[in-house]
Amino acid sequence: MIVGIVGSRTKPGTTVDERCRAIVYHAMKMLDPKDIIMSGGCKTGADHWARFWAEELCFQYIEAPPNPKIKFSHAAARRNRTIVRVSDMVLAVWNGISSGTKIVIDSANYNEVPLWVTKL
Repeated sequence: MIVGIVGSRTKPGTTVDERCRAIVYHAMKMLDPKDIIMSGGCKTGADHWARFWAEELCFQYIEAPPNPKIKFSHAAARRNRTIVRVSDMVLAVWNGISSGTKIVIDSANYNEVPLWVTKL
């Protein structure tokens, strides 16, 4: 199973970042070690912790960065929809504001992809 992990950005070393770290860790501990983790590759927030814990817990990891040849806002939205389309399930760690994470939530709901949303 491919599990997409996406979410709002966090500032490293903050309480919010530590919450994000713990949320992603505990979610991944519930998965089968044969599952594949997919994320967008951002250096902070849920993407960062998805990659970190995938490596620590020995999950296969796929990174889906935005296409650099497209305007970033469009590329990020396209990348987010791709993560949903490829995933069998999505974990969205959301601050309630991030438009990118909202795109993932809306796309998962529209495409009937199982979704777990947790707020930061």
